[in-house]
Amino acid sequence: MKDYIKTFLSDLFALFLNIVMWTPCVFLRKIVCKLTMKEYSFSSKLRRNVDIRSPYRIRIGHNSHVNKNVVLDGRGGLTIGNNVDIAQEVNIWTEQHDYNSDRFAAIT
Repeated sequence: MKDYIKTFLSDLFALFLNIVMWTPCVFLRKIVCKLTMKEYSFSSKLRRNVDIRSPYRIRIGHNSHVNKNVVLDGRGGLTIGNNVDIAQEVNIWTEQHDYNSDRFAAIT
């Protein structure tokens, strides 16, 4: 039962992030990023429809720009430095799975 509750809350948080990242309000996206990410500079910009996974392990430096439809996977930890520009449609994955494993075990 505990795993179901954890999964439900995790999915609910992901839905909340997706809704916030979809909204056209830049200030709201910046506030949520500041509250949920490990580190986020207000001088950075995240465009709409950025898919953020495990934001509590993501750091984004000063004056960085993340364009629309980008996936940022923080499961293995992700640091985006200062003055970085990430083009649209880019996927940054920090974790993968072992396809030879019976349980499809994660590899960081």
